[in-house]
Formats: sequence, structure tokens, C-alpha cells
Amino acid sequence: MKRSPFFIKMFIYFPYEKKGLLSLLLFIFIGFSLYAQETYRTECKDTRFRTLTVRNSSNWLLPPMIQLGGNEFIHIDFDLFDEKSERLYYSITHCNADWTPSDLNETEYIEGMNDREVEQCEGSFNTYANYFHYRLTLPNARTAFTLSGNYVVKFYSPSNPDEVFLIACFYVYENSVSVSAAVSGNTDISFNQGEQQVSLSISHPDLEIANPEEDLKIYVIQNHRPEQRRYVQNPMIISPTLLSYTHYPHLIFEGGNEFRRFEVLSYSQAGLNVDYIGYDAPYYSASLMPSESRLGKPYIYDKDQNGKFLVLCSNSSNPDTEADYLKVRFFYPTDLPFLNGKLYVYGELTGYKILPQYEMCYDVQAKSYVGELFLKQGAYNYIYVVVPKNEPNRFSSVMEGNHWETENEYLTIVYYHPIGEKYDRIIGVNVVHTQ
Repeated sequence: MKRSPFFIKMFIYFPYEKKGLLSLLLFIFIGFSLYAQETYRTECKDTRFRTLTVRNSSNWLLPPMIQLGGNEFIHIDFDLFDEKSERLYYSITHCNADWTPSDLNETEYIEGMNDREVEQCEGSFNTYANYFHYRLTLPNARTAFTLSGNYVVKFYSPSNPDEVFLIACFYVYENSVSVSAAVSGNTDISFNQGEQQVSLSISHPDLEIANPEEDLKIYVIQNHRPEQRRYVQNPMIISPTLLSYTHYPHLIFEGGNEFRRFEVLSYSQAGLNVDYIGYDAPYYSASLMPSESRLGKPYIYDKDQNGKFLVLCSNSSNPDTEADYLKVRFFYPTDLPFLNGKLYVYGELTGYKILPQYEMCYDVQAKSYVGELFLKQGAYNYIYVVVPKNEPNRFSSVMEGNHWETENEYLTIVYYHPIGEKYDRIIGVNVVHTQ
């Protein structure tokens, strides 16, 4: 580990009688630095890369997870905007339940080689935007997983492995226990109002769990959203082969509303919820239909994809390289701007992040919030969220409405880490939908 030059200089030039105290402070500083581990999430860390997806090979709507030793794969796809393709390498890291690196050596969780080159790369074809499409499939002929758990793949240049361009996260699970989940609008705080409550049970006849309060970590995630990830620890009912988690206040979620949708599949015809499409050099642009507030309005079912997007384009056999990029303009009309917060576009299309490039700006003349994202052709889901001025780490989708009937996806992940083990095993998962 590199020491800060500032601390080194202070140590050299500080008066002798104070070096003892300074040594102690330096020791504490280094100690904290060593234990401050990065928490990973799927993201592009370099602006040249776009449209990063992590998918189950059998069903793109599923969470990014595969069974250990199963027949499914993880596909990691992304595009590079540059004049020429770049050699990219990847490394695989096993993580704890909280997405910090585990204490395992890579030889303990990987069979084969780590730090290998991404071999699948293809240039775009017949598009206004020039890019190179990359795909990594795991496991593959050179790399296989030997343990369950959270996994992170980092992509980098072989000339500078410390500079990570992209991070992709996914789960490898076992079926050592059976996880059941149910969702109800009849919650411990309301009856068919705006909330949904999740109840869980874990059947483990073939696995002895001596101390479930300490050995298990259970997470429930609504619609893949990082801020909607809830931790469950103590079961309400414990029997020899069954654990029950009911009436758990922490498993009450806002029902929210269905995601808004739009499709941009062709330049010759406006797609779903697209008002206008035209050429705006050097790319095409698509203006969406104005979005109305759904606060206080009755619930209307719409078959969304719970926040995800799918790259598609008309008359194409390979949208990965034949889909073009275009400027997509969002409109949210309101007579007055929000006084106490900022409006953002949110969903997988923004990497589930609140960043300046996803902020909507208020146009006084148009009496509307306006925003623009540079996106690949396809079918998209999104919602609007408001971030309070004085609370940048908290946001709300209150203007979208809140309904107990909303179709939501809940992913449950059960981690097992008994005394003596070195890592968090994923011993069971469950995906349940409310409708």
C-alpha cells in the first residue's frame, strides 16, 4: 500500500519528541485505509463505455444470477465509443453479501484462469454512431465457478490493470434450501393502501442451520433497485427444518407504480410513447410524449419490465451491433418548478444512479421539465424521482403515485456463513411477482 507523501514528509520533519504520537496517528490512518473496502455495483466508470447489461442467458428479465454447476450463463454486454477497438481484460472477484471483497483466494472460487482477455468484440454496422460491441460469457471454456456467492467482474486495459473501466455484478447460487415468498397489500400498517409486505419461509431439511440469527443473512430487493434492498436477520418462527419471516416491518415496501415505457426501434416510424423522431446531426433524436403526474390518480396496469431495458431495432438480426444511438428527450410538464428538490430520470437506463447527466431542467417558457439522454435503440422503462435539496442521498418517486396493486418483482437471496467458513454462500434464492 502506498503512503501519502504528506504523512511521510510530516514524519521526517516533525520534531523528534512528537514522532511517537505521529507514529501512532500514522498507524491508525493506515489501519483504517486497509480496512476501508470498496463496495461494488454494476457501473461504467469510463464515459467511453455505454449500455452495460448483465443478463441471465435464458431470460433477460430474470435478475443477473445463475445456479452453481447449472446450464445457464451470465452475459455481460457493453459498447465502446472510440475510433478503434481496444484490448480489454477481465478479472473476477468473489464478494461478501455486502459486495465488499471476500477473504478467499481466487484459486478457491475459480477453476481455470483469471485475468483473461475479452475475445468477443464486433464493430457497429450501418449506424450513425460508431462503436464496438463487447460480450463476455461466464462460465466459459477457460473460467468456471467453484463456489456460490456474489461475483464481480472488472474490465481494464492490460497496460494499466489498476484503471477499471467497467464493473459487472451477479449472483451464483446453490439450491441447498427452498425459499418461498409471498407479497400482500394487506400489511401491518395498512390495508390495500399504498404498501406491499413480503413474507418469507426457508425450508432446510438437508442443511443444519444451528444459529440462523447469526449464520444467515437475507436480502430482499424490489425491482433490482439498490436503494430498495432490505436486510432481514431474525426469523419470527424457528423450527428444526423451517424458518419463517412474517410480520417483518422492514419488509414493508411502497408499492409505487408501473414504470413508464417507450420504444425507439426505427427512424421511419415513431414507436411507443414517442411523439416525434427526426435527424438532429450528427445523430437522430426522439422526443417522447409529455409525461403527466400520476400522483393521486387511479392505478392502471401496464405490462412493464420492472425498470429494465432491451436493445432492439427493426429489421435487424443482430441489434447488438446494428442498433443505433440517438438523443432521447424527456418532457415533464408542470406550471411551476419544484421548490424543494430536483427531478431526475431513473431506471436501468441510468444505471439506477442519481447523476447530473440524468437531471431534468425546468424550461420556464415551455412550463416543463426537459431532459436528454443518449441511448441505444430499444424498449425502455423509467420513472421520475425527486431528490430533496438538503438530502442528496435520499429520493422519492411520489409524483408517480403509490398503489398496493402495482406489479413488482421481489428477489430474495439467502446467504449462509456459519462459524469456521470463510465466505458468504448463497444457499437459496426466490423471485416472486405481485400479480
